[in-house]
Order: sequence, then structure tokens, then C-alpha cells
Amino acid sequence: MTENGPISIAAGTVTKIVTVIPGWDTVTNAAAGVLGRDAETQTEFETRRYNSVATNAHGSVSAIQGAISGVDGVLDCKVLENSTDNAMTILGVSVDPHSICACVFGGDGTDIAEAIYRKKDAGCGTTGTTVVSYTDPDFNNAVYTYNILRPIVVDVKMAVTIKNTGSTPASIADDIKAALIADFYGQGENPRVGLGQTLYASRFYPIVIGAGVSDFVSLTVALGTGAFGSYIDINANREPKLDESNITVTII
Repeated sequence: MTENGPISIAAGTVTKIVTVIPGWDTVTNAAAGVLGRDAETQTEFETRRYNSVATNAHGSVSAIQGAISGVDGVLDCKVLENSTDNAMTILGVSVDPHSICACVFGGDGTDIAEAIYRKKDAGCGTTGTTVVSYTDPDFNNAVYTYNILRPIVVDVKMAVTIKNTGSTPASIADDIKAALIADFYGQGENPRVGLGQTLYASRFYPIVIGAGVSDFVSLTVALGTGAFGSYIDINANREPKLDESNITVTII
């Protein structure tokens, strides 16, 4: 039997030779194996490719966002820009004049500061409530300080209604939840749900049907304590999260 996905391998547990080679009699692993991961989806690849291409530029929002997105541990990033003489509210975030606001979920502050240092043009300010800094060893250990915004995690809720056709499997509710969560985090054909976007419930219709539902009725979404509806607006200072406890499946 083949087991898919990341597999933990403890030290001393690999003891069987699968393909016999003359002269090789025994095997054991002295150290634990390094945990891998599933192959990235096409959507994950395209997102990574977009960010890597953007980092070839300098000074643009896409270049800065691409560089920050490539920082180890960064799960989500949205860079906002205000080139006017007055403060502006963009995607729910107040951005100072002639400044950018890097909304970053995850990642080390020093690494993020270095990414900003290498891509931001001089004279452009930064907006945010978290201060990060980078020390450049090539220029007399000069310290560069930037403001970024760390988003607050907020729950996304889903209410799904389907009809029981008589052949509906007993596991359908769990199957629907697993499919919705996988799609939400970009493990299918759709990109990961993230900062600063409008999330339409209709995105998930094919996902529910693909989970084995033959008589789909409705799906609505809500953000935090908000009302359920056909879409939600996710501000750039809110990192959306979805788990099984916030998905309700009603079978009628």
C-alpha cells in the first residue's frame, strides 16, 4: 500500500530493503527523515512564479510584494501604495501620503525588512504599527527601519445546504468540509484566499459539487461575526482563516 502526503520517519525505522542490490544486506536510518510535503498544485506554482518574476523589478508595488512573499515563513502579503499628498484608506487600511503599507502575515521581521530594503525606492515612506529593521553589513552596519502592518486573523464561516438524494454517502458532510478547506488554502484550482480581496460564495459551488453532491442547494459566507451572504470583503489588515468548526452542512 502506498501512503500519500508528508510521512514522518523516526530514526531506526527504515529496516527493509525494497529493491535488492547484490552486496547490500541490511539497512537502517541513524537519523530521522526530513519531513516533506505534497507536490505544489498548479495554482501554487503560478502564484510562486508570479512573485518570482515580480522580484526582478525594483521600486514597484509588485516587486516589493513579490520579494516579501518570498521570505521564509510569509504566508500572505499585500502591499498597498498611496502616491498622493493626503492619507488614503485602501482596502480598509489608512496609508500615509507618498508611502506604502506592507501587510504581512508570517515571517521574521528582520527578513521582511531586508526584502523591503532591497526593493523599495528611496524617499518612499512606510505605514504600519509594527517596526522592523535591517542592518546592512556592506555599508558600515547602517540600520534601516520600516513600518509594516501585521494583520489580525479573522474566521471565515460557510453555510452549505444540500438535498439528500437517497444515495448521498454518510461521509458527505466531512467530504464537503475537507474540499472547501483545501480550496480555501489554494490546494486546488483556485488561489489561496487572502488579504485584501472580495470572496464570492459562488467560487465554492463547483467545489461542493465536486465533493460528491448531486443536488446542491446553496452556500453562503460570513466574516467574523458578520451576516451570511453571497460575498464578503476582506480588508488588507485581516487574515482570513477557515476550519471545520466554522463550516455548517445542512442536509434536507
